[in-house]
Amino acid sequence: MNTAGILPRLVSSDPVSMIKNYSEELASKMEGGAGWTSLSLGTGWTAVSGYPLQVRKFGKLVEIRGLVKFTSGVWTSTITTLPLTFRPSGQPIWLNASVGTGSKVIAMPYMNTSGTVSLTPTYSTGAATVNDIFAIRGVWHTDITP
Repeated sequence: MNTAGILPRLVSSDPVSMIKNYSEELASKMEGGAGWTSLSLGTGWTAVSGYPLQVRKFGKLVEIRGLVKFTSGVWTSTITTLPLTFRPSGQPIWLNASVGTGSKVIAMPYMNTSGTVSLTPTYSTGAATVNDIFAIRGVWHTDITP
């Protein structure tokens, strides 16, 4: 496969930066690949500085990433609601497991087909405490088009 003209040659003494720059450049070149879109957070949740909750789409593949901090209310409340074109098709999605930074409660971020993302406790009977931070990360398929 000839990749000339698709991606610039990326050279760096820092391999982590080089890989990050390469993946971002590749993402911007992919068909239908949009950049990251920041998501609004529900009541009782804030973004962690430097790690906003974001989503992007490559054709029918959707990716979400970010760190969220529980600040008040009920910790199983809605963290965010995805715009229609990013929502999963047909069935709910379980995202990567996360552990509360203070309470050590293990939770699974869960997204239903209406696009709401919340935490469901797993493998523990505890509850998150104020200032707990949770990672939200996952990839899924969607058939929803604009």
